[in-house]
Amino acid sequence: MSITTYAELRAAIADWLARPGDATIAGIAPDLIRLAEARINHGAAHPPFVSAPLRAPQMETRVVLPLDGGNAALPADCLEIRALTLQGASPRALAYVTPQHFASLPQDGAGMPRFFTIMGDTLRLAPAAAAGLTAELLYVAAVPALSDANPTNWLLAASPGIYLYGALLEAQPYIGNDDRIAQWAAMFGAALDALQAAARRARAGTAPLIMRPAGEAP
Repeated sequence: MSITTYAELRAAIADWLARPGDATIAGIAPDLIRLAEARINHGAAHPPFVSAPLRAPQMETRVVLPLDGGNAALPADCLEIRALTLQGASPRALAYVTPQHFASLPQDGAGMPRFFTIMGDTLRLAPAAAAGLTAELLYVAAVPALSDANPTNWLLAASPGIYLYGALLEAQPYIGNDDRIAQWAAMFGAALDALQAAARRARAGTAPLIMRPAGEAP
């Protein structure tokens, strides 16, 4: 069975649970997909559902943020920040500090920011940015949620198994079939590992590493 759209994924969930045509399963399939997406984006820390979050190159996104004043709103789909770089003639990476450290920094006036922290869904800058400054934010974006209005995304196209096994894993406690949790958890984890291994190969290539003599410039 092809799994390339949200509708096909919902149908596959019912088929793999051996309940095609079951109105109850059809009704909860969207919830199972939402739960799987939460697991994909954020991971899960509690047994028997332990899993690491997906982090793939397709999730890395760049956006330019206006920095007028001391605050900048984080994108709604931001999961993690990779870098925040002040734009201009001499781009400069801003250094992250904890909110506790940030509170001890001078924040009055408006100048060239050097530090940032995260408070809720807001970036706070120190010193506060002068008017007209912008920064490029490189961040990990959540996988776009599937829906009738958004029937596919890059992850479903790249690895439908991640979605399917994740949804089947979430279904087991609901249908009272805890014996299958370990099976679906293993298949879900294997599908995640396969995608992330492929991403690492794509980034690093397959050429062997070359050892340079000590002191030789690259």
